Amino acid sequence: MDKKELYNSINNHLESIDDSLKTMAWVESANLSMNRENMKKLNDTTLKMMSSFSTLSRSDDNSDDDKNDVPKDALVYSNDIKREGNGDES
Repeated sequence: MDKKELYNSINNHLESIDDSLKTMAWVESANLSMNRENMKKLNDTTLKMMSSFSTLSRSDDNSDDDKNDVPKDALVYSNDIKREGNGDES
């Protein structure tokens, strides 16, 4: 193989590597863009949730003059549910 053929062969390999690197850079750029969009959506959702929780805590009616009467047997314990599901009544 003479010098010109060697040069052309090396050049072809380098062009192939360059194309691969460009493709990888494009994929990473797209990935970063998607991550940025997802983080913005997550941040927006978190802010909305925090705002909702804040509103709920301000309108909490668990005060001393609470008019909502809750029956004493309103709570169902998880063990009771498991026993009913298995047919156990012990």
